[in-house]
Amino acid sequence: MTDNPLDHSVPPRWVTRQESEASGAARSNEATPRQIAVVCGAVALLAATIAVTCAIWASGGRTSGLLRIPLGERLGGYVAERHNDWQFVRSYTRYDGLYYYTIALDPFASDVQHTLIDAPAYRYGHPGYGWMARVFSLGSADSLPGVLIALSVAGMVVAAYAGSRLANMMGLTPWVGLGVAVNPGLVYAATVSTPETVGVAVMALGLLAWLRDRWWTAAILFVVLCFIKEAFVFVPIGLAIWELIRRARGDRKRDVTFLVGVLALGPLSLAAWFVYLYRTLGAWPFAQGPRNITTPILGWFETLSFSAQQIEGPEFQIGSAGLPLIIAVGVGLACCMFKASKMRSPIDPIFMMSAGLIFCLSWLALLYPKDLIRNISPVVFLAPYLWARWGPEATAEP
Repeated sequence: MTDNPLDHSVPPRWVTRQESEASGAARSNEATPRQIAVVCGAVALLAATIAVTCAIWASGGRTSGLLRIPLGERLGGYVAERHNDWQFVRSYTRYDGLYYYTIALDPFASDVQHTLIDAPAYRYGHPGYGWMARVFSLGSADSLPGVLIALSVAGMVVAAYAGSRLANMMGLTPWVGLGVAVNPGLVYAATVSTPETVGVAVMALGLLAWLRDRWWTAAILFVVLCFIKEAFVFVPIGLAIWELIRRARGDRKRDVTFLVGVLALGPLSLAAWFVYLYRTLGAWPFAQGPRNITTPILGWFETLSFSAQQIEGPEFQIGSAGLPLIIAVGVGLACCMFKASKMRSPIDPIFMMSAGLIFCLSWLALLYPKDLIRNISPVVFLAPYLWARWGPEATAEP
């Protein structure tokens, strides 16, 4: 076995769970990696709880306020007829939580609720979060606002715990899991009932399962992941690319055909769902909704231009914050993409495609800081793993 950590012809050295825990305890003086992961989850729970509590308080003390449903819209009228104590919002403060609430009410776009929202084919292109709420609410419409919030908070906790375990497995400090609690996009998502926290949690669990060679567990998680948000298809696709890279570099011990086939289940399942939506709603998901994707880099230049113009206008607060934020994010992503381009770990191809998509976002998804931090939150989560030690010297669990 070579001592070169960059020799990818040799698979990583997997050690026993006991050895991993012991080495992790030695690195952290006292706590084991598992205990550190629990601490990371607890800190994420604290951050999410504080943020959600403040958001509920600002919404009149009602969890329904976090779904941001305006009374003047068709969905608002539908809800008002059935709930006397619903907290509605002004039209200019509406947000995406209302779409996941609609999906939970009408999971297969076969009832009337999906006709009450704009661009239903696009909204139903990522139904996983709404489906989960439907399952955990046991079909109770009254409990959906609370269930959506609980899912977001639980997503923070699971993402932090699984992220810590993943970091330890890849030779990084398990304290990397604390990154979830300080990821502003994830904290914000928890306050507006959007799926980023759940998506990152499922992604982390799927990566853990895959790197532990639990192929079918990972495959199921990746199928779920692809339905949470379309961009998450880059996770199984990226892993498939990594397996091909390993084969090209001389690792002949893995059945690449089988592995790529297992990883294809998620994207293929989502594609089948798209066909269902086209047959049911008469439109493809990518043909409706806001034009969030444009020519690479163009949206970033437009965002810089709009932000600069706002500095001297009534939107001073947005422009003055947006301009340095978009520059810092762009530079950070570019540097991380350069690091990932060397393809030294399974995270690298996933990050390259995910970050590449962000550079294709239009100004609609970049101009407002709340949207920017939410859209980049999954790649912010992945960034520390680009520095993982991947090779014969890696310390990992079976």
